Amino acid sequence: MKSIPILIFFSIFSVFQLSAQVQKSDTAKTNQNSLEISKSIGSFPYTDLQKLKMLNSSVVYYGNEYGINGILSDGDNYIIDGMRITDYNLFPISAIETYSFYNSYAPIELGNSLAGFSQSNTKMPSNKINFDITFNSGFTGSKSVELNERRLNFAFSSPFSFLKKIYANPKLLPSVLIAGTLDFTKDPNPSYIGNTYVNDKTYSFLSENPLLLNTSGTGTLINAEFVTNSDFETSSLRKNTDQNSFNPYIKFLFPISEKAKITLGSFINISDGRLDVFENTVFNSAFNPEESKRNLNNYLRFNHSIVNKENLKINYQIQLNYSNNTYELKSATNKDNFFNYGYLGKFTTHKEKSYAFGVDTITGLSGMLQNNNYDNGVDFTPSDINPLLSNYTNQYYNSAPNSTYTQNLSNIQLNGGLLNGNKPQTVYGMQNKTSRFMVFG
Repeated sequence: MKSIPILIFFSIFSVFQLSAQVQKSDTAKTNQNSLEISKSIGSFPYTDLQKLKMLNSSVVYYGNEYGINGILSDGDNYIIDGMRITDYNLFPISAIETYSFYNSYAPIELGNSLAGFSQSNTKMPSNKINFDITFNSGFTGSKSVELNERRLNFAFSSPFSFLKKIYANPKLLPSVLIAGTLDFTKDPNPSYIGNTYVNDKTYSFLSENPLLLNTSGTGTLINAEFVTNSDFETSSLRKNTDQNSFNPYIKFLFPISEKAKITLGSFINISDGRLDVFENTVFNSAFNPEESKRNLNNYLRFNHSIVNKENLKINYQIQLNYSNNTYELKSATNKDNFFNYGYLGKFTTHKEKSYAFGVDTITGLSGMLQNNNYDNGVDFTPSDINPLLSNYTNQYYNSAPNSTYTQNLSNIQLNGGLLNGNKPQTVYGMQNKTSRFMVFG
């Protein structure tokens, strides 16, 4: 719930890397082990880099995961400009120049992974002003025209023309590439079949009346377990699962000479939305927690070309990487007010002394001696901090058939009431009831 830095590291990606390679022409080829695309990414019908690997015959898409040679991967082996990126699908595709996917036999500097590697290099900042912008949107289907996903992708490249007087050689003029994506998604995983959840009328009733007195026994029952087909509705989009993000990338090029240059790059992911909790889908989507990400990836690279002939290049590079990832998960209503979580109201326990005939151990006198303090009743004052959660205990008190139901805290819990910090029971052990703040289970 509180902002927790989950990963801060400083690494040297390549202290010294020497390479010799034969120059290749513009290609887009694939085989069982690899996929290579150069300078033609814009011609493919994809808006994010993550899906480019599907052009390889060994890759199959399963919902939110990719199957590579039959092995499911959550997709964490993504490298862009030497940086390992966690939000690869949000990187602006308009800034990418080359893309490679290695199923096996990956370059030695990448290491080894059964899930393979996706490696990309961004475009070099241009010595001319260039601007590119695209907008994509998706619909939920023929039964609805409600927009589900919208993405704005842009890229801008330009030299620092105002420095021309300082640099006699125009080839050494510094330049910049600025790219980014703006994403707005109501449901990251819409369903063609449809998602089922209680309608607004039923949700309001269950929120106000979560419990039902058990007339054939003791305690209470869960009202949500008595819903019928008429209490539900279906939609291709789930409620309260929206995700929005802004993902800028900036790259500076500082040529030192015609054979040496310094490159500085930074990718920032700023994402906010609601976490999809499967157990909340039917009754409790309003309590999906808020999710916030702040990921920062930077690199500084020095590149020196030793041999630069028509068909042969030999160069070395030194690169420093720095990443800082921050993740927050919290209630949409309680935010950072930690003591508000799970608070229902004030419980006041009344005590009553009990007596029995006995002999005082000090004086030796006999008579009625106090032998205990027992609970004689508990008063409950509901709070408006979590009103739907307070309704459980409030309704429990209003429907209690006799005083034993509210005699002590143990009886309240035993018969279905809630105390501060308690969570409502699930519906049939599968779905969360209204007002239950849970991430899992």
